[in-house]
Amino acid sequence: MAYFPVNFSNVMWSDFETTHFDVDAGHPLEVCIVKTDDVLNVVDKIIVTIAFDLDIWDKPVHPKVRLMHSHSGLWDRCRRSDVMTEDVDEALSRFVQKHWCGDQKARVGGCNPAFDRAWFAAWLPLTNSQLDYHNFEIRTLQDTMHALGLDVDEPVQEDRHTAVGDVMYGIEIVRRVVKRITGATGMELWAAADEPPVGNAIDT
Repeated sequence: MAYFPVNFSNVMWSDFETTHFDVDAGHPLEVCIVKTDDVLNVVDKIIVTIAFDLDIWDKPVHPKVRLMHSHSGLWDRCRRSDVMTEDVDEALSRFVQKHWCGDQKARVGGCNPAFDRAWFAAWLPLTNSQLDYHNFEIRTLQDTMHALGLDVDEPVQEDRHTAVGDVMYGIEIVRRVVKRITGATGMELWAAADEPPVGNAIDT
């Protein structure tokens, strides 16, 4: 029996909702971080909606963003929030320290981790200082599967254009990719936290 080792516990699944796609022109609205175990079961999560009033914001808001958050209700949630960005940074930093410490720093994972990393760096420096330099890019994973002829059905996304909805959507894609790989190869999953199985393991 061949085994497919997985270790997703070092991935910090994240998503930002913002006023603009350009970090220099925008303001963060909502951020979510999800911790999973090696085999993608959700262990813990934190969702923070940041205080923001669209009516008094003096910079441009991207038209697509204005529309999507009108539908998602995020503008109203931000108006009701009293959480400032510095409070967000402290809360997320504590969450990261709780789940990724010592030699195992958190890798930023998601559908667009480079985007998220830019917002961490610009707005949440304390949290950003605790992150590993590696990214886990879900869209690249999907493209690779397609190139190999192992297409994966897109899951139905609930809670569109919310931070937690986008994170959970990405995690579900990875679950389907893992299932597709093991189904196509006949391998069984081996969680890195478990004792190594007897058999042939493929290193990752």
